[in-house]
Amino acid sequence: SPSPGPGSDPPDRSELTLPPLTARMYGLYQCRLSNGVGAQSCTFNLTGRSYEPEFYFDTPSPVRVQRPGRFSFLLQWTQRLPQAVTPVTSYRLEVQEEGRASVRMGAEVIAVNRTMEPGALLSYTLSDLRIPNSYSVQLTPITSYGPGDSAQRILHYTHPASSLPPSGELVCGFEDQGLCGFTQDTRDDFDWTRENNVTQNPKNTPNTGPRFDNSGKKTGYYMFIEASTPRRLGDRARLSSPLYNISQKRGFRPPRTTPFCVSFYYHMYGKHVGSLNVLLRSPGVKTVEKTVWSLSGNQAEEWRRGSVTINPSSPFQVVLEAVRGAGYLGDIGLDDVSITRGPCTKRPFSEKDVIPRDRNAAAAPELPWAAGLQPLLLVALGGRALPR
Repeated sequence: SPSPGPGSDPPDRSELTLPPLTARMYGLYQCRLSNGVGAQSCTFNLTGRSYEPEFYFDTPSPVRVQRPGRFSFLLQWTQRLPQAVTPVTSYRLEVQEEGRASVRMGAEVIAVNRTMEPGALLSYTLSDLRIPNSYSVQLTPITSYGPGDSAQRILHYTHPASSLPPSGELVCGFEDQGLCGFTQDTRDDFDWTRENNVTQNPKNTPNTGPRFDNSGKKTGYYMFIEASTPRRLGDRARLSSPLYNISQKRGFRPPRTTPFCVSFYYHMYGKHVGSLNVLLRSPGVKTVEKTVWSLSGNQAEEWRRGSVTINPSSPFQVVLEAVRGAGYLGDIGLDDVSITRGPCTKRPFSEKDVIPRDRNAAAAPELPWAAGLQPLLLVALGGRALPR
């Protein structure tokens, strides 16, 4: 420190220079300062540990299918304050399959062969992960002083990202076992079942559920939930669409939204039917889900059409969620799902068309419908999807 000038007070600070550090010098230090006025003590912790890495959650299309039943995941991160301590020379990556605490996949050592600048993005590809399982990972930086602070995250399998759906009508009738890229969500209570009239269990509960797909063909497939035991009230089954990418130019303007139409046919027959929900999922540092369409209760023994316009501004998935009702007479069917660019278009009402009423609105009174007046009355009552 520079010497004080004539007539000035001495600087109100003290400095202590420590010799080159070793790991044996880490620990809690105490000091005592005193002068002619009084004395004061202080305590500080000395460590050469590196700060934790910070995961990057906006990697476009991090999932790749390697072979049937296996996928890889591109993990990316930056190092927090890389120049605060001795340079990071490597990372230790530990991977564990979720739900199988006793099974560890071992640790990988990732070498760092360059000087790390603040904000520099590092990458590593994890391979041979099992579809559709989730994995917890722990990443620890290593310096010449030893391991630093660790960071953890969960890796979820999502179907590899698709390009934007074309403007034409793309319908998934679930005719192939691949489900058109839809996957059974691992964050629910049970799975949807794929079947047709030929493969139906002859012991299926009567007075609920579909007998045929939306086309009426015996060999046509559809998805449904079985509400019988062991299912309980509130159990959820979820189907997740592929991840759709929307490229946004960086800048100060707010992100633009792109309208898409989500259209589908549903079968909700039985006195114990619960709910069918459509959610818009936006993956990121924190995954955000928003319900954009919902319908509950018995809707008669027939297939009906539902649709909703969504306006995502970033990569998104559509989640189709069925919630089990109060009893076993509550099967729900789903068929002919499409996600197309552009808003849903108005079309003439038919007996299969339904626009669900806002669940916050008052229930409409039951009326003795006349067949010839039904379309007109539907327009007058003005149902709509949930507010977005």
